[in-house]
Amino acid sequence: MKKRLFITAAACAIILGGCSGGSKNAATTSAVTTTAANTTTVETTTEATTTTAEEWHTALEPPALRIEDLSNPVGIRTNFTDKDGNIVQTFVNDYGIDGRTHTYNCFDGNGDLMTWRSYEYDSKGQEVRYITHDADSNIISCEEYEYYDNGNKISESHYRADGTTEYITEYYEDETESKYTSYYTNGNIEFCFEYDTEGHQTRSEHYGEDGSLWSVTEYNDDLSSTETYYRDDGTMVYEHDPDGNETHYTFYSLDGEVIEER
Repeated sequence: MKKRLFITAAACAIILGGCSGGSKNAATTSAVTTTAANTTTVETTTEATTTTAEEWHTALEPPALRIEDLSNPVGIRTNFTDKDGNIVQTFVNDYGIDGRTHTYNCFDGNGDLMTWRSYEYDSKGQEVRYITHDADSNIISCEEYEYYDNGNKISESHYRADGTTEYITEYYEDETESKYTSYYTNGNIEFCFEYDTEGHQTRSEHYGEDGSLWSVTEYNDDLSSTETYYRDDGTMVYEHDPDGNETHYTFYSLDGEVIEER
């Protein structure tokens, strides 16, 4: 069974930037060829000038590069060349026979592996794990996903190279973001943001690395808010109108006594 893949030039630019750290060349022409072994090569003629990732994205806007006949279990090879036809980077997609795994490999012009990514899927074909590795197979980062029965995401978890959680995003069933929580490397929460079903922020919390609560902001339906800051000598509470103007301020001692109010 043959599959069909469409890769936009802009997407290629993003992949290049993420793989090499710095990008050379701005694409001018492209050619697609397919060998008897079903290996597809995209050769892109480029100029040897250093550009930023944003410039890459702009330079490689549509038309999209189209790659077909991707049935070879060995994977899909995509080559990028300089203006003299020398390969500067190669990407290879390898699809597992069971359809539950997939790896994406990035090589430099000498054919040396730079980074590679592994993907895992559940029985419904939904991506459940995505891991980025360096050339020595050390994990750089990891992402995991959970899904509702309707296929929308329940949560998206991002992990650092050492396995500690970087942040978790949670969603309502319609995939509107409901909560975002980031973590320090010691596992304690750093920030937590909550949202209603309309996407409006309802609450935010900021913690110190030791787990102590630093501040809380609560938002009302009319967009007015109350900000509370916890200090060693007491608590400061600010109230703001929907335009962000301060309407009331109170400073409480550690015993809850009002020290200052305006």
